[in-house]
Amino acid sequence: MTKTMHVLTSLALWAKLVSANAVPQSSETGSSFGNPTARCVAHVRKGQIVGHGTPQPSGDVCEWLSIPYAAAPVGDLRFAPPKASEAQGDLAAYDYVRTPLKKMCLVQ
Repeated sequence: MTKTMHVLTSLALWAKLVSANAVPQSSETGSSFGNPTARCVAHVRKGQIVGHGTPQPSGDVCEWLSIPYAAAPVGDLRFAPPKASEAQGDLAAYDYVRTPLKKMCLVQ
């Protein structure tokens, strides 16, 4: 079940970026693009998503990390279908967002 949700989440994010006509652009030029601090910007309808360039064996690529694809499932949204994220403006997506783990209650 978890693997299925991960795959569906990935597909939904990919479809959202493609449908928003996101076009990556490097704000750095030349050989500095492979530098982990080089920035990549994807322009979407509600603002822009800022990522960073990273070297890969097949060449330098842009990567965007921890992009929310939907509003947080709290309250009435807990077991409802996903709703669009309300985020607007620039989103810094060049690092993973840390989410604290909740303590588990193990009952015997």
